[in-house]
Amino acid sequence: MTQNRLTPLEQEIASRLIVGDSPSAAALRRQLAACSVTRRYGNAAGCYTDISVPTDIPPANVGEAPLRLSGVTVLTSTLESGAGFVLLIEGGYLSQLEGFTFGEPWPASFERVSIEAAYDAENDAALRGVES
Repeated sequence: MTQNRLTPLEQEIASRLIVGDSPSAAALRRQLAACSVTRRYGNAAGCYTDISVPTDIPPANVGEAPLRLSGVTVLTSTLESGAGFVLLIEGGYLSQLEGFTFGEPWPASFERVSIEAAYDAENDAALRGVES
């Protein structure tokens, strides 16, 4: 059976959300390289990609509470304000990538124009928080 992989766009978005050089960020990058997609679904305002990480890949040391990494916007010709994304981490493992609009309906087709992602100090601090 072939495993479902993240699309190149999903992979790029998730990579840009995992910032910094902490051991937790490195652990999440290893998970990202090995993860598979268990389900994709959406609604009028967004889309969701559920992610599974093989059990032989260790968790990131980010604490027990769910962690949400955000700060990436995809600019597209099909959305006036683009789309934002959040990467959910639960129990130290990648869990879900969520895409959402800024008040517009999620488009039937998604033509990427560019990705905006600046260094996000909050994401970096969250990934370093447990390690300090």
